[in-house]
Amino acid sequence: MKLSTSNHQKHPNSIIFSLQENIQLTDWLGRAIRKDKPSYIPSNEPPILQKLNIANDGFIELMKAKDDLSKLTIIGSPTSLTHYLENAQNHFVKGINLSKQVFS
Repeated sequence: MKLSTSNHQKHPNSIIFSLQENIQLTDWLGRAIRKDKPSYIPSNEPPILQKLNIANDGFIELMKAKDDLSKLTIIGSPTSLTHYLENAQNHFVKGINLSKQVFS
């Protein structure tokens, strides 16, 4: 599902969310403690992007990209990708420049 970047929504009851707001809402919902949920994110856990060491702005730009991200070989920090390349038989990884933008 692609989030709308316009201020016009097709459904009259829709709420306009930016991608950043959507990520924050998802994190907040994951922390909600309810009897009908099997688990929750503990309050002492950092936000998901911070926990994964992902730069907020870089991630937002990645999600807005028109590129087909399914063709990426692997995604992770540049250090992780370097380690992967050292141990992989394939010496080319599509997405290293993208990873440098996303992972801090």
